[in-house]
Amino acid sequence: ESLKHTEGRQLVLTHTHAGIASIKEKLKKENVSSNNIVVETITGFAQKYVMAFAEVLSQKGMHDQAVKYLETFCGSHPEASDAAMLLAGLYRDSGQEQKARPLLEKLFDDPSIDVSGKVIVLGAYNAELANNRTKGLPDTDKEAFTISLFDKLKASNPDHPGVHVVGGDLYLTAGKLRDA
Repeated sequence: ESLKHTEGRQLVLTHTHAGIASIKEKLKKENVSSNNIVVETITGFAQKYVMAFAEVLSQKGMHDQAVKYLETFCGSHPEASDAAMLLAGLYRDSGQEQKARPLLEKLFDDPSIDVSGKVIVLGAYNAELANNRTKGLPDTDKEAFTISLFDKLKASNPDHPGVHVVGGDLYLTAGKLRDA
């Protein structure tokens, strides 16, 4: 009822996804326009806030603080896959590949995580592998790791065209033309 009398954008937080559905249904029933009302779970909102803050810290050269911030959040919110994906990227950016790998393996094992983010990760690995090959510095260990992530992604998303495109690119970069 109170949302009928508000102006501008409004944020409504709830504990569960069922709560989101219930609130949206009530808004619809009361004929309240949802154009300026955002309904999210508390955890979902917190994850967006944490990720935005970590990205700002990283952009301002405070990379270590961004990593610590995300590590703390991900440690207490294991379901926060987007934040974990960002953390893996920050690990990689800071040369901490060995910290990124177990995290990425866990994320790629989870079929509920959006495939698009995983394709982006594989694309970033492929660009790095291609750059290293151009310099005459192939990294067979990283190549094998990347292809293992691709295999996991292909197994859980066999019909997704982006998966096949990035896989073809990976195999071409690795010189495995028959597999491409």
